[in-house]
Amino acid sequence: MKIAFVFPGQGSQYRGMGKTVYDEYDVAKEIYQKVDNVTNRNITEMCFEGTDEELLSTINQQPTIHTTEIAILNAVKSEGIEPDIAAGFSLGEYAALVCADIINFEDTVQLVSKRGKIIQDTIPQGVGKMVAIIGLDREKVEEIVKEASKIDTVECSNYNCPKNVVVSGYNDAVDKVIELANAAGAKKVSPLKVSAPFHTTLLKQAGDKMAKELEKVEIRKPKITYIPNVKAEPFDESDDQIDILNKHIWYPVRWEETVRKMVDLGVDLIVEIGPSKTLTSNNKYTLDTIKNADVKLMSVETAEDIKKLKEAVKGQ
Repeated sequence: MKIAFVFPGQGSQYRGMGKTVYDEYDVAKEIYQKVDNVTNRNITEMCFEGTDEELLSTINQQPTIHTTEIAILNAVKSEGIEPDIAAGFSLGEYAALVCADIINFEDTVQLVSKRGKIIQDTIPQGVGKMVAIIGLDREKVEEIVKEASKIDTVECSNYNCPKNVVVSGYNDAVDKVIELANAAGAKKVSPLKVSAPFHTTLLKQAGDKMAKELEKVEIRKPKITYIPNVKAEPFDESDDQIDILNKHIWYPVRWEETVRKMVDLGVDLIVEIGPSKTLTSNNKYTLDTIKNADVKLMSVETAEDIKKLKEAVKGQ
């Protein structure tokens, strides 16, 4: 059985994320304790008791989600379940880097904390936003975005799955996108629980700053297949990891293409590891459009989910 582990990004957070895994797995508890020590912040308490407002802040979202993902990952691995492929959606790519043994966990904790601050300093909270446009083809959304960009900066930032494209930019331009999308018959327009217009050229300066931080850490070749957001193709010897993670902040997330590539690579099971089940839902929509795709989906965010995954893998 070929298994892919995928990790969600910002917007997946909620109060209490990871708590049952923390309670039942010592390897998970060690991760939370390590993060508190490395950051000199009570990230554990924020994950379990943080308010919606606290968890919405970019500077808090990034380390709390990342910590939860790695804690769950280590708990899953402690049950003897290892992936063949790793990929992460936006922020989740940093968990994929740990999963593929490209960057040490302690370094990624520092990196995502700095990433959050860099982004928040580049784009003040409240001046931009992100919305998911559901029910329109990507070509139509791109046409709408082109029209709305006459007002101010707005871009397609996430290609989640068929007929699900996220748009990001300054508030007035995004509001115009919402108006045009509704007029075009969008099934739904949903705001994301984030505090900045991620994956747009508005954050190019943040990407350049992030590249300088990445130069300070050890970066290794992946031990398993790793698929970066900006490529939607496996990392290879010719790739520059620092350049990829620079662009990672301001390039669109090509998630639909990433899932299609996993199918091409013969994946049998895609496991979402982290808070919420957003990726699993999107992955299903993509798989439903691929002829003869025989791929199972699971999401793991609780201790009970880990037991179900163990049973599913053992049954093969």
